[in-house]
Amino acid sequence: MLRSATSDGGKKRATGAKVSWKVDPDHLPAVFSHLNKYFHGEKVDPDSGSHPFVHAAWRLLAIAWQENMEAMKEDLKAKECPFCKDRGLRDISHES
Repeated sequence: MLRSATSDGGKKRATGAKVSWKVDPDHLPAVFSHLNKYFHGEKVDPDSGSHPFVHAAWRLLAIAWQENMEAMKEDLKAKECPFCKDRGLRDISHES
């Protein structure tokens, strides 16, 4: 089910109509948009053929991924890489 929503968004992103899902700030508004469409009678997305809940679920997963990645980056910044430290190397994995 998620494949159709992923393919639809991927096509739009490939044309430049949307930014990469990894940095897209509009996931939450899109969730509400898909829910609104459902509550106004839409049961099939006209572009993908998927149920609006599938699109909403995909967007929620994207938000979770973004937030987890941000937390991981913050966690990495707080840690010092022992491999780099022992060799006197600059640890570039902790830089934004």
